[in-house]
Amino acid sequence: MARRGSSPSALFAPDGPLDGPPIDADLRVPPQEAPVISRIASELNLGVLSASEKLKIVEAYFRQNFRYSVWKGERARRQTALEEFFLQSRSGHCEYFATATALLLRAAGVPARYAVGFSVQEWSRLEQRWIVRARHAHSWALAYVDGAWRDVDTTPSIWVDAERDEASILEPLRDLWSWGGFLISRWRWSEGQSGVGEYAAWLLIPLVLLLVWRLQSRRRVGRGARGTPESLTLAPRPGHDSEFYLIERRLDAAGRGRRPSEPASAWIERIHATELRPIVALHYRYRFDPAGLDAPERATLRTRAEAWLRAHEILAAGATGSG
Repeated sequence: MARRGSSPSALFAPDGPLDGPPIDADLRVPPQEAPVISRIASELNLGVLSASEKLKIVEAYFRQNFRYSVWKGERARRQTALEEFFLQSRSGHCEYFATATALLLRAAGVPARYAVGFSVQEWSRLEQRWIVRARHAHSWALAYVDGAWRDVDTTPSIWVDAERDEASILEPLRDLWSWGGFLISRWRWSEGQSGVGEYAAWLLIPLVLLLVWRLQSRRRVGRGARGTPESLTLAPRPGHDSEFYLIERRLDAAGRGRRPSEPASAWIERIHATELRPIVALHYRYRFDPAGLDAPERATLRTRAEAWLRAHEILAAGATGSG
């Protein structure tokens, strides 16, 4: 098993500016990938639909049938990476989803490009700045629909949590060291070359004290979480107080639980709980969107989740009584 093995590619010509209108390369499918791409496009009946309808079908196809994984196993030599992704594992990281989406849209006649960048999602209270890490690097597709390029991100949103789980336990120490070095460098270059040796040691003292305080705080939080299981839902990351988790626990207790690494959207389709789609959509925005939910939307998430829980309490009580 190798993490982040070689991934397929979807390129556009250098004479096509990123925000410019489509060019021929934006509809090109590599010959070695054409058989499997054409097969999937045919199965989805994408040929006679409008561009926006094709987009919805492709997004639903990946949402309902694929899962996120940071690991890829060995594949048969006769297969391309994309064939293995489409026909066997149906799992992979964002490069696979972005490439597969771009090529599938191209095969359906929708100009598409492969985009890379960062998903900025982590706010540092200490520095009062957004932090961008290597694990925040992300890939997605761009589709040309109704005269404009649109982002099409089919990677399951659980990738954020999966990548964070891969982080080292020493990350807070590295963050603090990096931040301290930044402060010293900024002070040094703003003050000129003189006096650095005289004041550098004094600058390190508050950093050391801050490091000790952060380690003690993490230790206290860890003890509290072990002693009180309910406190796990009160983690400081945004969205961890979402009422959707109460629904998740209720369904798990009923034997309809979510599989490991299964996106919530795919899970509710599998258990035929499609009435939860609006709740899941609000939950994902609350959990992963840096803008979060405004007050009315947050109230809507709460009331809809509570209404679902009350309704299923009544159903459960009725089923018990009839038995």
